[in-house]
Amino acid sequence: MNFNYAAKLAALFIFFYAVLFVISNLINLGLTAWSNNPMFWLMPFVGFFFVFIAIDYIDKYLEIKFANTVFFPLAFIIACFISFWVVLYVYIGNTAQLSGQAAVVFDFWERLRASAFLLFTFSGLFGWASKIAMDKIGK
Repeated sequence: MNFNYAAKLAALFIFFYAVLFVISNLINLGLTAWSNNPMFWLMPFVGFFFVFIAIDYIDKYLEIKFANTVFFPLAFIIACFISFWVVLYVYIGNTAQLSGQAAVVFDFWERLRASAFLLFTFSGLFGWASKIAMDKIGK
């Protein structure tokens, strides 16, 4: 990785980090403000670079260049929502079972909006867009 590539990647990351910060803190969309919670400050790093790096491995493994298509963001969002639902169901189900309750009831969208996992999802999409942009710029 040369310096120009790293500088462009850093600029894209800083831009998308600022976009996520503005969406979450300055615009009233019902998302949780970051305040002093380190999970909200660090989750964009994890999501962005996880997807940015994983795209090459996904393409090598599947051998069909799936990560470079428009279906990847849709599959990523669906996988994120399903995994968050499973985590909530298991966590809240375990809590309910330990307290002797029979049913597990939770508001999925409210929990998702209040968690840092939504930032992971958005930053992953931004990481995918950055990888596509970096591939187009590099050619």
